[in-house]
Amino acid sequence: MNNNLVELKVKLHIDKVPEGLLNQALTHPSFVNETPETNLSYQRLEFLGDSVLSLLASEYIFLTFTEIDEGLLTDIRAALVRTETLAKISRRLGIGKYIHLSKGEMSNEGYENEKILADVLEAIIAAVYLNSGYEYAKNFFLLHVASELDSIMKNKLYVDPKTTFQEFAQAHYKRTPRYDLLAYDEIKKNFTVGLYLGSKLISKGQGKSKKSAQQEAAKKALADN
Repeated sequence: MNNNLVELKVKLHIDKVPEGLLNQALTHPSFVNETPETNLSYQRLEFLGDSVLSLLASEYIFLTFTEIDEGLLTDIRAALVRTETLAKISRRLGIGKYIHLSKGEMSNEGYENEKILADVLEAIIAAVYLNSGYEYAKNFFLLHVASELDSIMKNKLYVDPKTTFQEFAQAHYKRTPRYDLLAYDEIKKNFTVGLYLGSKLISKGQGKSKKSAQQEAAKKALADN
């Protein structure tokens, strides 16, 4: 067995997941295109893992917050399973260095790409679920994911910053914010977005996607107002 996989299994406490299934969960589509002998990427597993994670998160949040209505429960779940949160967990677990990437993705630091990190974590959850069942997937969730709720609740990360700033801007300035793409770094695959009220630049945000850059700009605007 690959020593790297043994190391990852120990780190994640998923020793029962077969090497082949875990390898698939760690394989980016670009690696499949570049490596003829490899024909399976994490995409199908990520599809399943997304649904399994949503159920795990829904169950946990429902049982934890017994007096919160369904609207807020939905917002809390969205904050827990969003790309940024899952990427943060992947970084904490050091998953990036185990991902199989093409040379192009490696040069673009794909092991730090939030979308890739989040997708791989969901694929791993699917691998655990397929091999060992719901209870094992639940144990993985409780061990590695659920702890992020403390930070989400403490910092009110379940409140969408774009929505919050839009409400603020409309109430105080009678204007709707506009987000314009200011720059895109081809090498780092990094977006820079400007948040405007009319012609006035309020803040800038950066991220690996336009959405995350917009959210960052909204956070900065809220912090300044």
